[in-house]
Amino acid sequence: MKNLSRTNIIVLLLLVFCVVFLVSQNAGGPRGESLQYSQFEQRVRDKRIGKVVVQGQQIRGEYTDEKPFYSTGPDDQAAIAKVLQEHEIAYEF
Repeated sequence: MKNLSRTNIIVLLLLVFCVVFLVSQNAGGPRGESLQYSQFEQRVRDKRIGKVVVQGQQIRGEYTDEKPFYSTGPDDQAAIAKVLQEHEIAYEF
């Protein structure tokens, strides 16, 4: 009887560990709407983008209504900065 309950406890702990691991893996993923880079540029031109953070090719930010979005841009961060500056969008690298 002791072996059966010990086995049940071990199985239960393994299941809990698996659930916690899977949830933590998904929690760090991108948030918000996924945009093609051309869609991102159009929203910049439309003044719908509020602020932007660029890390390499990854672009994250918020619309003017504070809803999040993310995109992947070109390797040339200067090109991204130029588009954002032309339209007076707050950004950081």
